[in-house]
Parts: sequence; structure tokens; C-alpha cells
Amino acid sequence: MARMDELDLPERLFLKGYPFKRFAPRPNDPVTTTMTPLPKPLAECTVALATTAGLSLPGQPPFDKTIKMGDSSFREIPSYVSLESLEMNHRSWAFDYRGVMRDRNLALPN
Repeated sequence: MARMDELDLPERLFLKGYPFKRFAPRPNDPVTTTMTPLPKPLAECTVALATTAGLSLPGQPPFDKTIKMGDSSFREIPSYVSLESLEMNHRSWAFDYRGVMRDRNLALPN
């Protein structure tokens, strides 16, 4: 991951103006700090993992790198798929994707 001081001025300005959303719990906020207990054991639950790494299966349409604020569409990846078969369609210049290319488990835990 690049640091802000390593980026060119246009990239720094873009990131400073980007409308990032915060989803983490905040102290003293009853709405975001209240957790709902699971009604059944985790082993009986259906769980989905989400990643913003731009991973897709061969044959799925790649993410559109030309969309100015990023492609917000998604690709379903079944749990039985070999992670090494996944293709990466990430466009960020501020993200060093070499580690994920060597080990997709970094972006999508198996």
C-alpha cells in the first residue's frame, strides 16, 4: 500500500476528495456499537466473504477499469474454486498487487 507522500499530486487530491464510507463501530454511538447475537451456531449459518480486490473467474466479465470512481459490480465466486485460477482486475495505482498475484488467499481467505 502506498503512503500519501509517495503519490503524485493528482492522486493525493483524488484520494483526499474521494467519498470514502466508514462502517466500523464508533465509540459512544449506540447504533454502530450494538451487536446482534447470532440466533444459531456459526457452523449452521450461511456466510459470505466480500473483497474489493477485483478478483473474477476465467470466463466472467472483468471489472471495468474505465469507470472513473471504480466498478462497483460484483462477481460470485463459489467456495470450491481454486483460488489460483482467479484473475485480478484491479486498477489502483496505489495498491501493490504482487503479493495477491502470488497468493490469492491474501485477498480472499480460503
